[in-house]
Amino acid sequence: MGLFKLFILLQSAHLLISIPYQRFTKIECQSSQISVSKFRCFLKSYKRNNPLLNVEYTLTRKVDKSKVDLRVQRYSSSEDNYNKIMGFENVELCKLLKGSTNISFLKEYIENLKRFNGNVVSSCDRIGDFHISNVSYSGMNYLRLFPAGKYKNNLHFHDSDDSNIFNLTYVSIIFHK
Repeated sequence: MGLFKLFILLQSAHLLISIPYQRFTKIECQSSQISVSKFRCFLKSYKRNNPLLNVEYTLTRKVDKSKVDLRVQRYSSSEDNYNKIMGFENVELCKLLKGSTNISFLKEYIENLKRFNGNVVSSCDRIGDFHISNVSYSGMNYLRLFPAGKYKNNLHFHDSDDSNIFNLTYVSIIFHK
């Protein structure tokens, strides 16, 4: 039993000192016509092996009371499906974007988004065109906690006036170097 404990300890240490990388492989998006007049998401590759996430949308009304559900799933090859490993439901979007959340994973997620070209963080207080370009989650500290593998993330935005402002689902591979 001592050898097994040593193996687990070494694996944990490797995750803590390794540099995590995330590679997007697929993206899907959809929106309702109640709140969004234009919605587009795509992967754009600047280097052959590094596609980056891009999202553009036009809000037709203020969404200052909207909420977001975030679900993270990990692919299980033995079951040939994705299993939920983390989820947050009905998180107030504007509070989240303004940094007033006590969930450290979500704080880092939003801080990471602020590093990229775009105006998504200001989408609570106004209507109009919004975008975020060339997003990558590689290097986020919390990625160190995820074992290497294939993951699916789903973001669902909604409020009392529109049960589906928009959905964004992306599949990615996490690996450690």
